[in-house]
Amino acid sequence: MQSPLTIFVFNQNPFRLSEEEYHSPETVLKNYFELFGPGETNDILTSVQTEALTNPGSPYSAVSERMKVMSCFTELYRLIEAAFVISQKK
Repeated sequence: MQSPLTIFVFNQNPFRLSEEEYHSPETVLKNYFELFGPGETNDILTSVQTEALTNPGSPYSAVSERMKVMSCFTELYRLIEAAFVISQKK
């Protein structure tokens, strides 16, 4: 049987996780939050979002693209917070 990691399609499934991480994703969360806390992550994401939305050469100059970026970052903030909570429970 083929490993689930060999059949992943870009944009549909995880492709950066090792097989071990795929089966124990909580280790990825633990490692991440040992490097970057929620506050630092928020600061980095805010900086990247601001740069993407205010840089004159940004590919996100159309209103629809800006809204997409803002929605993505809003959900990323929520994802990071949820991941932090999960990482603290293990």
